[in-house]
Amino acid sequence: MAFTEAEKQQWHADRRAAEATDDDYAASPTCGHCGNPFSSGAGVVTDDFSLCDVCNGD
Repeated sequence: MAFTEAEKQQWHADRRAAEATDDDYAASPTCGHCGNPFSSGAGVVTDDFSLCDVCNGD
């Protein structure tokens, strides 16, 4: 089944609109000691450095 040109344009417009509103992504902090990413509640994050609980000894 082939799509009409109007359907293709609408599909692309919907994709662009969804990509434009997909800004709720937040990167995980990365441990400055071991280099592993961790969740925000599983370590210490400051302006200068981040340290996961494993490397922190918790």
